[in-house]
Amino acid sequence: MTSPTPSPDASLTLAESGIVKDSPLTQAGTLGDLYLLIRVIEAGGFSAAARRTGIARSLLSRRIIELERRFGVRLLERSTRSFAMTAVGEQVYRHALAMLDAAQAAERVALEALGEAMGPLRLGVPALLHELMPSLLRDFVASHPKVRLSLLAQGESTGLTQDLDLALQLDEPPRAGSRVVAHALARLRFVTVASPSLLRQLGSLRHPDELEDRHCLGFGTPQALRPWPLRQARPRPLRDSALSSDSLPMLLTAVRAGQGVAHLPLFACAEDIRSGHLAILFEAHEAEPVTLYALSPPRPGITQAMRSLVQTLRERLDSGEIPGVLQAADPVRPAASRRPLATERTP
Repeated sequence: MTSPTPSPDASLTLAESGIVKDSPLTQAGTLGDLYLLIRVIEAGGFSAAARRTGIARSLLSRRIIELERRFGVRLLERSTRSFAMTAVGEQVYRHALAMLDAAQAAERVALEALGEAMGPLRLGVPALLHELMPSLLRDFVASHPKVRLSLLAQGESTGLTQDLDLALQLDEPPRAGSRVVAHALARLRFVTVASPSLLRQLGSLRHPDELEDRHCLGFGTPQALRPWPLRQARPRPLRDSALSSDSLPMLLTAVRAGQGVAHLPLFACAEDIRSGHLAILFEAHEAEPVTLYALSPPRPGITQAMRSLVQTLRERLDSGEIPGVLQAADPVRPAASRRPLATERTP
């Protein structure tokens, strides 16, 4: 298969810069531009990629245009209202991903040869766990001074994206056979709570179906509110909830003030329950605890820093010191044909 011939504009650009098309400098620039192409596609557009990378939108656009000129084909279809890969762009994207995986593998080999946890480590954390992370990570940060840990906020089910090394996720792990391995860390108990003053106002509530949505508080964004999985009760999508927020502290403030009933992880409201500021409702209808997973690449992509962090999180969550946090029933859910990590516990 012959390579596409660059447009005259592309040849002019390279000639004016004094760079030969197949020179090492040109090839290095192509690799960098392919990485930027990945970030733009993963973000779903130039503006979102600019926010994630800190690179100006105009510069990202120029680099992708230059890449298209160099290849002689259009990679992206973009307008003010739409953004999509072309058929060729999708093939180029897949090859670029493979190249990025290889580059990251090379870096991991070098770090592993040193025999200790070190280097950058990017952890994606859903909003529901933000307040819990400082106490979970205190020991890891203290005992791994050569690891540069970055915590990145993400949605509840975003998963392991290209700009993350590990990601925490509640509920369902990825399907077996995916490029992601799910390590079960713990199970989190969720409870339905309200202030005593609101309960006096609402009267005796014996069943979840007696509670109207207008008295409920939702967690999440308006487009993705977290449902209440109560047993023997109707589904509650909370479309008519009184108030919603993707900030756990803000939701706690609202429920304490008597603005509604909330469904929250017990670790977030245990002290309020002990002090009498909040009370538990519908305990007989409480669902099974929700499993918290750490998502990682398959075994060849695991670094010592990743192994250490997964182990530290599991040990901290297993300590029994955090209310409503229970030991994971199934520590690891393997993808197809995978041996367990050295730090994983098998049933």
